[in-house]
Amino acid sequence: MQYLREIAQIVTRFREKNPDLIDSDASADETDYVSKLYIGLKDGKIGSDLEAAQYVYGSAQIDTKYTTLKNRLKKKMMNLLFFLDIREKDFSEQLVARYHNGKAIFWMNTLTQFGARSSAIKLAESTLKQALKYNFTINAIQAATVLRNYSRFSGSYTQYDRYTNLLNELQGTFQAELLAQEFYERLTIRFTRSVAEQPDLKDICLSYIQQLEAVPEAYHSFSFLLYYYRLKIAFLQIGQLYIDAVKICDEADNYLAKNSHIAYKILFGEFQIQKLGCYLYLRSYTEGRKTVDRCIELFPEGGANWFVLMEYWFLLEIHTLHFSEAEDVLTRTMNHPRFQFLSNEAKEKWQIFDLYLEFALRQSGIQSRRQDRRRIDPERFLRTVPTFKRDKRGYNIAILILHIMLLLEQNDFGSIIGRMDALRTYRNRYLQVNSNRRSALFFKMLQIMEGNSFDPEITRRKALPYFERMSQRTSDAVEAQDGLQILPFEWLWQTTVSMLTQKHKEGKI
Repeated sequence: MQYLREIAQIVTRFREKNPDLIDSDASADETDYVSKLYIGLKDGKIGSDLEAAQYVYGSAQIDTKYTTLKNRLKKKMMNLLFFLDIREKDFSEQLVARYHNGKAIFWMNTLTQFGARSSAIKLAESTLKQALKYNFTINAIQAATVLRNYSRFSGSYTQYDRYTNLLNELQGTFQAELLAQEFYERLTIRFTRSVAEQPDLKDICLSYIQQLEAVPEAYHSFSFLLYYYRLKIAFLQIGQLYIDAVKICDEADNYLAKNSHIAYKILFGEFQIQKLGCYLYLRSYTEGRKTVDRCIELFPEGGANWFVLMEYWFLLEIHTLHFSEAEDVLTRTMNHPRFQFLSNEAKEKWQIFDLYLEFALRQSGIQSRRQDRRRIDPERFLRTVPTFKRDKRGYNIAILILHIMLLLEQNDFGSIIGRMDALRTYRNRYLQVNSNRRSALFFKMLQIMEGNSFDPEITRRKALPYFERMSQRTSDAVEAQDGLQILPFEWLWQTTVSMLTQKHKEGKI
């Protein structure tokens, strides 16, 4: 009963008489501007400050009155964060536990600050137990620190030492988690800052893995192992060891299943997406489609992860020459109501996919089922697409290649020569001339075509050694992630030679 009396005294003395909260069922009273602004946001009627001012005051004018109103609403909504209805029917067990454990940490620290020892100890004990169960290491450290502090009043070195030992173990675990997180973030920074070939990346990733493997097993927490699996998969993908990477994905999936009270759908989906990427590079269609079905169960439609899944699914279909199926995926994605909210880069990427698919459908003699959809004007898009102009090694290359294919379709050989000059510059400047990447080999074959006046037989014969080298080399993760290969280069080259042969027969070359 002592801890209840302590809490009662604190809340009685210091509670706000009128808590600054907003009523979620508030009506749009013309005089209650805060509620009016809240309802406008809640109902999706407001998208900018100018729209908000117009909606609330009837005038699109941003002044101190409007700024004060925004701050008042922000405070009310922030206070409501303590009263969210987080339940397992809507969220994962781990997320629900994290929310309530975080609130318990706040309560514990508040009670400690006001000297409510009995209630703080009782709350810290339950908070620590939950934090340890769900691997909330930093929360466990805070709770254990409070308990160790209060244990000194018991006069027992045994109790004090017990919490000291626990804290030492938790700090070791936390340091291991931070190290694993740092290594993974440093790796992803490298991918974000540049899509260039980075020969040292494999060695760097291996060094990270070796350092993590040297961490004592006692510190191998759930969070630590997640980052370890991510690094291991990245290392294997960089080395094009996709079959081994699939095995690590399965290992991670099994680990998550054994810790289902901590794991949640998005984590399962993360490793399934990685697995799908491996099947994409291996062009393993059957296993890839099974993984797609699994991912569909894990990601809610229209969410950010769902759009990532659709991208991988589209590439799997088009890389395995299932063009009609690829069209179904593309149509489903681009017609989704939330497609309009994607970034300009993401939307332009799908437009590039669309142009590649239309080219593939025409060359394969497959009738498109999208008769009523407004088609993209290739020439206009290729002239105006803004996002990828700075992407010297990625989708800009894909755009140049596509342009050459479209010009070849249209018998515009003079313009092809001009585009080939651009490709030659890009290859020499950005893709490392001596690189053995599939993309570099494909560019060389296109140069042979242009250098031999588009003669089909000479082009085919001279390019054959490069084609064989390219066919022997597995598609690598960096090339696919960079957007260098949307359609398989083998198919593109065979289609190129077929077009040249047909145009030669027709006397157009």
